[in-house]
Amino acid sequence: MARQYQCLALLLWLFSIPTLAMDLSLSRDIRFAFQADPVTQYEPKVDRATYQTLEKAAKLIEKEKLKQAKKELSLALSRSPSPALWYGLAQIQQQQGQWPQAERSLLSALEIMPDFQRAHQALGAVLSRSGKYDRARQHLLRANPQTNLAAHYRLLGYGYLQQKNFLAAQMAYQQALIHQSDNRNALYGLLQAAFGANDLSLAAAVLAQLQLQAPADVDLWQMQANIAIAQGQWLKAITALEVANRLAPSAQREFRLAKLYLQQQQYRLAVPYLHRLAAKPDQIEPKALVETAQFLIDRDQYALVKPIANQLIKQKGLTAQLNSDLFYLLGQIARAEQKPNQAKTNLERALKYNSQNGPALIELAKLEPKRKESLLLKASYLPDVAITAKVALAQHLIEQEAYQRAHTLLVEVQKREPNNRHHQQNLKVLERLLTLQ
Repeated sequence: MARQYQCLALLLWLFSIPTLAMDLSLSRDIRFAFQADPVTQYEPKVDRATYQTLEKAAKLIEKEKLKQAKKELSLALSRSPSPALWYGLAQIQQQQGQWPQAERSLLSALEIMPDFQRAHQALGAVLSRSGKYDRARQHLLRANPQTNLAAHYRLLGYGYLQQKNFLAAQMAYQQALIHQSDNRNALYGLLQAAFGANDLSLAAAVLAQLQLQAPADVDLWQMQANIAIAQGQWLKAITALEVANRLAPSAQREFRLAKLYLQQQQYRLAVPYLHRLAAKPDQIEPKALVETAQFLIDRDQYALVKPIANQLIKQKGLTAQLNSDLFYLLGQIARAEQKPNQAKTNLERALKYNSQNGPALIELAKLEPKRKESLLLKASYLPDVAITAKVALAQHLIEQEAYQRAHTLLVEVQKREPNNRHHQQNLKVLERLLTLQ
């Protein structure tokens, strides 16, 4: 287990862009609005037979007989392919969540009529939902719709947002809001785009507007915490997360609260969350809890860690590595409590689960004078603790007046970390000792 638990890692989650639910549909209604003589060249003409098929399908849809409507359209297409019929079939397929089929139908419509703008726009929506953002954008930019502009720009914004092109997404969502100022999906998208672009003042303004509409929206409270963290407003972030957790209790959210308290060195406020989570390891990765416990131990919070570690060690199904890490934690705690025998027992158990637990080898070496050299030598071959073990072993050899062996070790350490001043000073002191021999 890595000993250095970086503070920055505690807040990594805060700077990811939350995925807020957004509607990608152009319309929830199925509409067959075609004419024999369309107003523009970008709409297909329909003959009498096609018009009658569409009318019949529309009536079946009103009665929620989608399967029969699809059958009528498919039968008509087998007789006479028409972009209007393909478009109608695609609408039903979208309504039923049949995205690959809808994509194929719309491509068939465009194969017959490449400038069919409604089909381009609908295909852009289908491809966006399928995560094919570049292809979706090509069709959306060809659509150039005269109506439903808010939905059009929302789709463009969504694609840019998913590809983390936050400035382009921001511009697209702002265009959507020009055409429909109170559209919740566009506001959600603009909030995420502004946060991703680090435009925190805009993000905060949009968030305030959304929270007026939905004061009990958990995702919005969580986003408020994200913005507050980015602005360095820790208390505001904690308050927002506390509200979110009251609205919808969550193990992940409680763990995030614990991390925030740890970041602010409010260790005692973090511990109740951690202790509660330790009793439910199926909700939070035990490894994350073990690393957090080590974070506290590195800050001498032994008494706070002990109940967490004892709670975790009772859990069944932990890996050998996690059991080893836990007994290593308990060994450190026992040593801090000046209980050397208990510390040795725990550290031996840590090594029983994982004989290559480097930190446990180094810790046990401090308690076993007769085995110190062999324990440190074994640890020196483990990459994650090699430097620490070699420095400790060199110090032990100096105490034994084995200066030449200590010198060899410190030269190795110096080569590994040539800019470390402590290593340079240690080597100079040892070289003076060698000259005096």
